[in-house]
Amino acid sequence: LGMIRNREKFLEEASMDIKNITDDYILFERENGNEKCLTAINKSDHPASFDVPKEYEHPSKVYRLKKSTPGELDGFGAITLKK
Repeated sequence: LGMIRNREKFLEEASMDIKNITDDYILFERENGNEKCLTAINKSDHPASFDVPKEYEHPSKVYRLKKSTPGELDGFGAITLKK
């Protein structure tokens, strides 16, 4: 996540909104002005699914950890979707 923060300067002062926390993953959104991103982090060693909000179905950038994809997280994987 530090690499993303270095590349996406808007995150330096972006607000954070927790969208969902389960036993398997955490889903949160960061926003600063008109820039925002959605991050999902899998806390478990097995794959986990999450619902991608409609506004993130066609992100401008995607950052991945492991083989995670929008809506599907690899074990201990993560994904960030920039709107």
